[in-house]
Amino acid sequence: MPMIVAVILLTVLSYGLFTPMHESVHGSVARFKLLNDFIGRSACFFMGPTSSYTAYRYLHMEHHKHTNDSTDDPDIWSGMGPIVTLPLVWLTTDIYYVLFYSRRMKDRPFKELMTIYIEYAVSIGILITAIMTGYAMEVMVYWVLPTRLAAGLLSLTFNYLPHYPYDETNKTNEYRATRIIEGPEPWTSLSFTLHNYHLIHHLYPQYPFYWYKKCFRALKGELENKGARIAYYWHKEAEQPTPLQSVSTTNPANEALIKVLGELRDFYRGRGRVLEEKERNLLELYYETEILDVVRVVELSSLKEIELPSSLQPIFNDINQLPIPLYDIKGLTLIDTIVISSDKVETTKQLHTVLFQELVHICQFKRLGKSAFISEYMASWTEGGSKNENISIERIAEVLKDRFVCHPETPFKVASYISVPKITATPPVQDSKLTIDSSYADRVISFVGYAQMKNRIMKIYGISEMQERIEPMIVNDALRVCVELLGQYTSNAGMEPGFLIIHEAADGYYLLVDWWTGGNMLHHEVFYKSAITDLNWRSLDDPNIAACVWELEIIYAERNAWIKHVLKCALQPDIHGYLNSIAG
Repeated sequence: MPMIVAVILLTVLSYGLFTPMHESVHGSVARFKLLNDFIGRSACFFMGPTSSYTAYRYLHMEHHKHTNDSTDDPDIWSGMGPIVTLPLVWLTTDIYYVLFYSRRMKDRPFKELMTIYIEYAVSIGILITAIMTGYAMEVMVYWVLPTRLAAGLLSLTFNYLPHYPYDETNKTNEYRATRIIEGPEPWTSLSFTLHNYHLIHHLYPQYPFYWYKKCFRALKGELENKGARIAYYWHKEAEQPTPLQSVSTTNPANEALIKVLGELRDFYRGRGRVLEEKERNLLELYYETEILDVVRVVELSSLKEIELPSSLQPIFNDINQLPIPLYDIKGLTLIDTIVISSDKVETTKQLHTVLFQELVHICQFKRLGKSAFISEYMASWTEGGSKNENISIERIAEVLKDRFVCHPETPFKVASYISVPKITATPPVQDSKLTIDSSYADRVISFVGYAQMKNRIMKIYGISEMQERIEPMIVNDALRVCVELLGQYTSNAGMEPGFLIIHEAADGYYLLVDWWTGGNMLHHEVFYKSAITDLNWRSLDDPNIAACVWELEIIYAERNAWIKHVLKCALQPDIHGYLNSIAG
């Protein structure tokens, strides 16, 4: 075979094998992680000696998190520079990857680094062996050159064209950070390995590549309404209005999945049965009555035989094309209806276990709502893959199921374990008002002096709403409380200084007793004395209140002084410097 023909064929092979490597990074090739990664690493070998499957997985996840970000997106290199130099840029993308990763090595896990070193050691070993055995030219021509050409082509079709013109990030507008490229078929899809539908990949990264086109056809109208980029031959964007309203953060692929689940639920719920008496008697120890009343159970011989409503058949030919990881699962939750695969459930105990686990999901649907449930589920899948341990919603159900199975003697309420508020990156919008009794005004902080109590030297501060200094009688009264309190605590750590805050407010006096213990811990107790009704100090009625805004100013200053003079001088703490550092 002529050398030029061999180089062309090997370039095409390397270009094509990028797809299984990329799919493996998203966990889409095989259900089992070992097999999935084996396929990915095997394909990565054909990407050339500078390629590392483990490093690429990290880099590609960074690309999804920071698409088109000029600092944090490793693929931004493919669009840098004037157009005349871009071919050179594309041919050196993998070199930029190495530089990008090297700047972040110090923050990466040790195991990841060791794996990357091994992967590069194998590539370097092959190159050295080839040179030493006289095959340097063959390796350069049949491995290095084709993979270099393939890397350049991939940078064009996978990085540059789908993300051009790089004027939006996924944080500013996820519908315009990447785009759809339409052209003559099947040539366009074949040449891009279906990443001409790259927008679908970014909206729903866990979809396998062969779903992109079908998904785009189903969602095209919604995407156009949201101002998505749809280009023809990459020169011209589709002439479509960009919505004047702010772009919704709703993911159209998630909306489609919600529709699928809703229609499947309606399709099967009428065939379902209520819980049997024995099932209900067991499960009511764990679930509220309203959950058990609403659930319906459908038992199929196999989930592989699940039917599709006619309304879904134009989109999905069969259940295996649904974006639901059925595989060998025993049960499937359709909002408030449980579909069970009887061929996977052989005993009554197994049935009860499946019912318990799927009921957890019904509780999650009820708490989160359909949209939030699907969004959270698919976000976890995007980040970590389809295994249950990587999906927060599934992981919670697994943990509770294990407790149900292993400790039947101690029933628990599932609702208390799934009612944790959702964490968001931005403050939730809430139309509520906060009632404030009075506006803020500065109060005078005075330093009263020092008092030694056994092995503790205490600084004494005063805060007053009415006058500049606390009356000596009140100070002496507070010191008696402090002596009695500190007498209950002994320390073998030597000097443990602290501070008192005596706060005279309109409703009475507050006494805060604080001292350092264990090096970096602050022991804190609060007392109160009414100016009218109390003869003696007493613990604050609400033990959960720690301090007010005026007292926090002193506590913050004391914290900074302790760090500066003691913790940062751990070998030779400067207690004298701490004691002379006064708040206010």
